Amino acid sequence: MKVASNNMTIADYTMAETDEDSEFFKKSLSDLDKLVESWERTQTIKNIEIVSNINPYHAADLNEEYVRTYPDDYIAVAHYISSIIVVDELDTAEKELKYLVDIFNAKYKEIGRGYHIQYEYLPEDLKKLSTNIALSALKLYCCQRHYGKALEYYGKHWRSFKKYAAHIRFYLECQNNIHNKDITSDLYKLLSNYDEELFKKAVLKKQEEQGNYTTSNNPSYFYRDFPFEKVYEEVKKCLPVSDGLYLGLIETTYIFRCENCGVYKGENADFFKVVVLNGTFDVIDMAPIQKYYGLPEYYDFTDFVKGGNVKSIVR
Repeated sequence: MKVASNNMTIADYTMAETDEDSEFFKKSLSDLDKLVESWERTQTIKNIEIVSNINPYHAADLNEEYVRTYPDDYIAVAHYISSIIVVDELDTAEKELKYLVDIFNAKYKEIGRGYHIQYEYLPEDLKKLSTNIALSALKLYCCQRHYGKALEYYGKHWRSFKKYAAHIRFYLECQNNIHNKDITSDLYKLLSNYDEELFKKAVLKKQEEQGNYTTSNNPSYFYRDFPFEKVYEEVKKCLPVSDGLYLGLIETTYIFRCENCGVYKGENADFFKVVVLNGTFDVIDMAPIQKYYGLPEYYDFTDFVKGGNVKSIVR
């Protein structure tokens, strides 16, 4: 469902979503009313952030509801775009991103009055919006597997990606056959020349050495009695018929259930994730995670590890 059509202006959209007298009532709000509204908006945003960690589908709906209520909150619109990318609504995300870019360009033009303004001199709200747009755009390119465009975009908007790990750029370079970095870490080896045995070795090492971990240095591992090899072989059969989540920039995450499979941040875990590189079934990580709610469909391995069958759960 779209936030606004490509042919509508902000003024048109506002009129379409509110009563024509809304401006009169808005101006009549007391300072207390405004304070309450600001608090409610803040609480709603915090609630959406919490929900996004356990139910990304519901979070996308909440983000859409919020931006329909506050269409002038462009940072929230950027978050909405990111949330629908996560649940694979890529066509809608692309249309909404074009809409948001038009908004940014209009504001940039208004401030510059015909002159080019360097990034560091932009107002803070426009800097923040620029960063959020850049993150959504790069994520969209990666999820669509347009790696050439993604690398070019990364280079042009590097300021927005400084806090992200260097392996993102490294992977994009690998996809474009231009990287020249010495490969030292296991992650870089997986990104440049995938090796299934290397991935499995890393998971088994954490499983075996779990007694040496604390919640601060390595919070997620499978219990020693969890039959990793057996489950992993069955997981590979489930991946092609499962719905993945675009939680990261270059990877797709699949969620599975298995009671008491391991530990996540010091607590018992009943779910585990399987992370693959976008557009492939090359698994680069498999580990217990926090509880997920509301997934439309998932596979339950609880009985399987006890000698039974994998259950397909459809809500």
